Amino acid sequence: MPDRKLPFFITEHLRYQLRPYQRSAVGRFIEHWEEKDQQTAYLFQMATGSGKTLIMAALMLYLYTKGYRYFLFFVNSTAILDKTRDNFLNEAASKFLFQFPIQHQGQRVQINAISNFDDGHPDDLNILFTTVQGLHAKLQIARENSVTLEDIRQQKLVLISDEAHHLNASTKSKKEAAISWEQSVDKVIAAHAENVLLEFTATIDWSNKAIQEKYADRLLFDYSLKQFRQEGYSKEVKLLQADLPPFERALQAIILSQYRKQLFEQQGLVVKPVVLFKSKTIKSSLQFYETFQNRLAQLTVDDLETIGQQGADTIIGQAMAYFSIFNTSLAHFLKTLRFDFGSHNCLIVNSQSDSEQQQLLLNRLEDSDNPYRAIFAVDKLNEGWDVLNLFDIVRLYDTKANQKKPSRTTLSEAQLIGRGARYFPFQLTDDQVRFQRKFDNDLEHPLRIGEELYYHAAQNLTYLRELGTALKDIGIQAIQNEQKRAYPTRRTTNKQWNPIPSTITVALKSGTTEVMAAFATHTAIDTKKSTRIIQLKEINRKIIFKAMQQLPSYRFDRLQLLFPELKSTSELLEQWQHINIEAHGDEIQLKQPNPQTQLSITRSALAKIMETLSSVENK
Repeated sequence: MPDRKLPFFITEHLRYQLRPYQRSAVGRFIEHWEEKDQQTAYLFQMATGSGKTLIMAALMLYLYTKGYRYFLFFVNSTAILDKTRDNFLNEAASKFLFQFPIQHQGQRVQINAISNFDDGHPDDLNILFTTVQGLHAKLQIARENSVTLEDIRQQKLVLISDEAHHLNASTKSKKEAAISWEQSVDKVIAAHAENVLLEFTATIDWSNKAIQEKYADRLLFDYSLKQFRQEGYSKEVKLLQADLPPFERALQAIILSQYRKQLFEQQGLVVKPVVLFKSKTIKSSLQFYETFQNRLAQLTVDDLETIGQQGADTIIGQAMAYFSIFNTSLAHFLKTLRFDFGSHNCLIVNSQSDSEQQQLLLNRLEDSDNPYRAIFAVDKLNEGWDVLNLFDIVRLYDTKANQKKPSRTTLSEAQLIGRGARYFPFQLTDDQVRFQRKFDNDLEHPLRIGEELYYHAAQNLTYLRELGTALKDIGIQAIQNEQKRAYPTRRTTNKQWNPIPSTITVALKSGTTEVMAAFATHTAIDTKKSTRIIQLKEINRKIIFKAMQQLPSYRFDRLQLLFPELKSTSELLEQWQHINIEAHGDEIQLKQPNPQTQLSITRSALAKIMETLSSVENK
């Protein structure tokens, strides 16, 4: 539909200017409404990050002028509910949607949150916020000062359903359960002849015939992630696959994050790039957080120099070269890295009992008074997370990939990438567009990285192909102008535990890193493998002690929990000196292992020993 001029009441009272596709969505609704097509339910299928909430606000304003005063907003998640309530009601919030004062026919219009439909003011815009589960429960059991079906029948309503695909359980299963969420919503719609339902989602299952039938006449506006990306409203997605242990991949991510921050500062822009560290379980997330803080505290200038030298031909090397030029020293850069990603700037959001305050902090990561640079999470961010300054996602685990079709886990990860790909708006000159990419055809522009999301993953060819399929399915396509680069580093990790105290097996990571588009054809990175046996007593004690310092489980107070009579760590090493470490890895690295390689091998071996000891203690 061609763009149309929207009513002044809408454009005047929104804080943000509607983008062309948003104007089209609102305009199409107005066109249908003015044609009096008698339709009561409308579906807006729109890409994650395309600004559905702003469209909701615009439609609220329009329907207010048509006599609607009561709005029922419902969603399946309390996290999304808290975020939306903040965006609709908190005038001080950075993502508040309306422009005050709102005036209609000479009267001031307030926006009120209500708990039942007797609370609202007939001249105001009154919103009842609830989860769909909560709405369902309220309609089943009448309570004082709560919503009842009888109350709902007294006035016409606008129902707004976010993440509306969750309402289709009964339709999909073709069950006629009288107490389903879906049927509770249907009862509310039918309670008044003039009730209107506006549904918003990015993921309708069109492969289901029952869903097709339900929405055959409801789909009003369709704006796919593919179109959203092609029109430049999202970040480009890049994959950084690295044959490195989790911390080293995390280190690459925070180096890139700091690189972006300083590039923005150089252009006079205050931007706080955020990194997401995604774990498989809550336990592993908490463990990695502790490891991250411990290893960050132990990080040296030598470590940074090694990364810079070995990554000279990659984005990592580019970043380290920049720091060498524009910082007074790498020691100064290391200091800023430790401060910016210290515990006071990290947010852990793993538990289902995370507070409302934590959810609001997540929704306001772009705010200048929000200090957080790193988020440690499992799957709390599956839906409804609205963040623009996320530029790096680190996958801290590795999984067996599905050869036939993307697994549920991989689909979830692709959707997380889609959410993270929201564009961070900025301008370098007044004539530049603010909310769209600017440097697609300028490969050398330094702030091109400010328009990219990096997904950091372990090298796993089958998984990467699976993820590529999942990303293409949701509309994130590969781009053609990205160069591939690779470089070696010397790091190790463990792939499996060997509970034999006399020999510990470790796999020496090659450290090979490759930057790819999301996602081009994947090829394996070939390295010549070898095996070497090293006795623990052959390794310099200084290296062993440094490895212990990097492992929280080797703090002396923790060791004494396992060995109450232990007098010193040296005493422990005397008992372990004949342990053999069987190291598998790159032939060149193992032929004459340098101190960095020896440190990595030792750290992996000690971690395996502690895992064995802990499992024995637990049994």
